[in-house]
Amino acid sequence: MIVSGEASESEDEITPTPSTSSKFNHVPLRSRSSTSLKGVSPSPSFSSTTSSSRDARDVRDARSAGLSHSWNLTMSSVSKAVGKLGESLSRQATLDDPPYSNYSGKSLLHQKLHEKNDSLKKNIDGFVEDTISRVPKELENILGSYAKTQFYFQEVVISMQQANHYTAESLESMEDCIEISQSIRFPET
Repeated sequence: MIVSGEASESEDEITPTPSTSSKFNHVPLRSRSSTSLKGVSPSPSFSSTTSSSRDARDVRDARSAGLSHSWNLTMSSVSKAVGKLGESLSRQATLDDPPYSNYSGKSLLHQKLHEKNDSLKKNIDGFVEDTISRVPKELENILGSYAKTQFYFQEVVISMQQANHYTAESLESMEDCIEISQSIRFPET
């Protein structure tokens, strides 16, 4: 609500921007060229992959980075919405006194019923408020787990690609050894 003499922009009306909306830590995507297996250096033939496959990997990395950024924005906006919903419910609960709080009913049974209803309402409000207040923290934990999982998955993909390459090289070397051993003539005794 805007009151005359008050600024027209409030916290509720500010639209999130990528720099202000993402309060979560984001693990950046690592490029394939910056990662290698520990203790293993890639062979020269491994680094001589075609430019089209590198372009395809770059496009895939860019898409993955875009999805990750989109995920961060979505999680941030959901977290903010849940937080505001919790604040709204909290304010509403304090403002809304039950109509029967000052009930001067006709019988003692009615008064006890209204007291129990009031107690039940307070318990439910407390439960809902506690649940809603935990949601942003749990969302942040999930996002952190998602970022770690994404990082580990990228490491596994890179390791598998390198293992595939080294296996192909080993197979070629073994075929060369077999050809050489078959072409050698040993003297007869």
